[in-house]
Amino acid sequence: MSINTFDQLVNPVVGNAGDIKGVGLTKRELFAAMAMQGILANGESRGETTVTLKAICHADSLIETLEELGS
Repeated sequence: MSINTFDQLVNPVVGNAGDIKGVGLTKRELFAAMAMQGILANGESRGETTVTLKAICHADSLIETLEELGS
Protein backbone atom coordinates (compact mmCIF):
# COMPACT_ATOMS: atom_id res chain seq x y z
CA MET A 1 0.00 0.00 0.00
CA SER A 2 1.60 3.25 -1.06
CA ILE A 3 0.98 6.48 0.79
CA ASN A 4 0.26 9.19 -1.72
CA THR A 5 -3.11 10.72 -0.91
CA PHE A 6 -4.47 12.64 2.04
CA ASP A 7 -7.30 10.18 2.62
CA GLN A 8 -4.79 7.44 3.52
CA LEU A 9 -3.28 9.53 6.33
CA VAL A 10 -4.74 10.13 9.77
CA ASN A 11 -3.19 13.53 10.53
CA PRO A 12 -0.92 14.64 7.71
CA VAL A 13 1.26 17.70 8.29
CA VAL A 14 0.64 19.88 5.26
CA GLY A 15 3.02 22.59 4.09
CA ASN A 16 2.07 25.97 2.62
CA ALA A 17 2.23 24.59 -0.93
CA GLY A 18 -0.15 21.76 -0.02
CA ASP A 19 2.60 19.16 0.11
CA ILE A 20 2.81 16.55 2.84
CA LYS A 21 5.58 17.48 5.31
CA GLY A 22 4.96 14.75 7.87
CA VAL A 23 3.08 11.50 7.72
CA GLY A 24 2.27 10.25 11.21
CA LEU A 25 0.02 7.16 11.05
CA THR A 26 -1.78 5.76 8.07
CA LYS A 27 -5.42 4.78 8.40
CA ARG A 28 -4.33 1.15 8.19
CA GLU A 29 -1.92 1.56 11.13
CA LEU A 30 -4.54 3.38 13.21
CA PHE A 31 -7.28 0.86 12.47
CA ALA A 32 -4.93 -2.06 13.20
CA ALA A 33 -3.92 -0.51 16.52
CA MET A 34 -7.57 0.00 17.46
CA ALA A 35 -8.44 -3.57 16.47
CA MET A 36 -5.49 -4.91 18.44
CA GLN A 37 -6.58 -2.94 21.48
CA GLY A 38 -10.05 -4.49 21.26
CA ILE A 39 -8.70 -8.00 20.74
CA LEU A 40 -6.39 -7.72 23.75
CA ALA A 41 -9.08 -6.06 25.91
CA ASN A 42 -11.30 -9.05 25.15
CA GLY A 43 -8.70 -11.28 26.82
CA GLU A 44 -7.27 -12.95 23.74
CA SER A 45 -3.59 -13.71 24.09
CA ARG A 46 -2.82 -16.62 21.76
CA GLY A 47 0.51 -15.14 20.80
CA GLU A 48 1.77 -11.86 19.50
CA THR A 49 1.86 -12.94 15.85
CA THR A 50 -1.71 -14.25 15.88
CA VAL A 51 -3.09 -11.13 17.54
CA THR A 52 -1.08 -8.88 15.22
CA LEU A 53 -2.21 -10.66 12.06
CA LYS A 54 -5.85 -10.62 13.19
CA ALA A 55 -5.65 -6.89 13.88
CA ILE A 56 -4.14 -6.20 10.45
CA CYS A 57 -6.77 -8.39 8.79
CA HIS A 58 -9.56 -6.45 10.53
CA ALA A 59 -8.00 -3.13 9.51
CA ASP A 60 -7.69 -4.21 5.88
CA SER A 61 -11.27 -5.47 5.88
CA LEU A 62 -12.55 -2.17 7.24
CA ILE A 63 -10.61 -0.14 4.68
CA GLU A 64 -11.83 -2.37 1.83
CA THR A 65 -15.45 -2.05 2.96
CA LEU A 66 -15.21 1.71 3.34
CA GLU A 67 -13.74 1.99 -0.16
CA GLU A 68 -16.55 -0.13 -1.59
CA LEU A 69 -19.12 2.09 0.10
CA GLY A 70 -17.39 5.22 -1.11
CA SER A 71 -16.61 6.57 2.38
